[in-house]
Amino acid sequence: MINLSTIEQKKTIRKEFNLRFGAVILLLVSMTLLNYLAYIIPYYISVQKKNLIVSEQFKNVIGVENKENVGESVSNIVKGTLDKMRIVEIFTKPKKSLSEDVLALVSTKNKKITFSRVITNYTANNEIQMSVSGHSETRDALTLFIDDLNKSGIFYSVEYPVSNLANSTNIDFLVNIKAKI
Repeated sequence: MINLSTIEQKKTIRKEFNLRFGAVILLLVSMTLLNYLAYIIPYYISVQKKNLIVSEQFKNVIGVENKENVGESVSNIVKGTLDKMRIVEIFTKPKKSLSEDVLALVSTKNKKITFSRVITNYTANNEIQMSVSGHSETRDALTLFIDDLNKSGIFYSVEYPVSNLANSTNIDFLVNIKAKI
């Protein structure tokens, strides 16, 4: 149909199209701005109001504290809160990995020692208890292993029954080890 129109009619059609297209764009932009005004501005005003209320309450707390002279200042309250946060941090601090202690145990083992069982347990005193049982070819290899555990610095308690050292060869042993977390 447009091909049958004259050049002047084509110009007027194009002009009307551009005018209507511009009007639709302006309408969409104005609706977006109205939406912005309807939702964002009241939110901003409420946030400002809350900040004002909080600052007034803080001033009232300081004023009441100064008037009553309770003996605890705001700094003492903050210090107490920081102390409590430190206590919480101690209990939520990541614990030492159990694999570190097991690797230390295996690295102290010599060639004449074989492990048959390693049992680990966490205690309430922030300790890791390990019970290691195995076989040693000689008494010297077992005493060397126990000395190496004591010298490692990772384990603070290494206990074993004296009966472990009764035989001079082919010893089945049991060693109880404790480490701090």
